Amino acid sequence: MNVWNPRVQKDELSKSLISISASNSANKIVDSIEVNPRMNGDFETRDFHAWTVIQNNGYKKVCYNLQCGGFVQVSKKIAAGGVQRPYSTYGSAPYTVDLTIRQDSVTGHFSNEGFGKASMIFNMFIVDEHNKDQRPSLVDHMTHPKCYDVKHLPSDHSSGMNLYFGGPGINKNCR
Repeated sequence: MNVWNPRVQKDELSKSLISISASNSANKIVDSIEVNPRMNGDFETRDFHAWTVIQNNGYKKVCYNLQCGGFVQVSKKIAAGGVQRPYSTYGSAPYTVDLTIRQDSVTGHFSNEGFGKASMIFNMFIVDEHNKDQRPSLVDHMTHPKCYDVKHLPSDHSSGMNLYFGGPGINKNCR
């Protein structure tokens, strides 16, 4: 995933995220790169992790970054909740980070602007229960396509999924 530092207002947020949940469960894992001044008190781009667990008593528990047991920090380069630098710049080669979610167990530019302009995820794999990389099978879901979109890119079967995504968010064409 490439790293941007989009401008946001103090009551806004911008994020690129991967969310994984089982179709029959409310349990969810989220990994993102985001600018969230309300949560972090600044306008820095940060790595962010969250997971939701519905416990046996029906209570929904949400954990952020390292606040709860269960998340294992593996990377020595990227700290959970830490500031991400350098940033990608418009029209230049993107700065990227590799995100991997293993079960222990926005740039403001639409996808059609492409390389160096839109947000991207290249070579995405899902790690299966045997710790083997599998090419994901995804369904595009855009609640507001005039605000943002996604474009899958062709790739051979030996590489992971590639896609561009992005958009300006709330604007005069998207309300």
